[in-house]
Amino acid sequence: MRPFATNLEIKFAGVDVTDVEPTVLPNLYFGAPVKVFGRYRGSGTANVTLRGSVSGVKSNRRRHWDFPKTDLTNPGNQPHVGLASSQSPAQGRRSQW
Repeated sequence: MRPFATNLEIKFAGVDVTDVEPTVLPNLYFGAPVKVFGRYRGSGTANVTLRGSVSGVKSNRRRHWDFPKTDLTNPGNQPHVGLASSQSPAQGRRSQW
């Protein structure tokens, strides 16, 4: 099976994001989301950029995300970020790209 997207990188600007896992993103295959988790400090709107290659062509996807000061949906109120593959995300919660 060949991947849909390779050489994936994710960048955050506007909010301090730490402890991102996996540290190296795997290839993206149809029907198999790539999930990324981490912690953030601060709150507000941040630019999240996903870069990679699709069929050998470089691609960039940028989204503006709201990172809430407190995420009440997170057990223990520990700030977190979860990302997956396609669609727009909800405010700092587990969501799909």
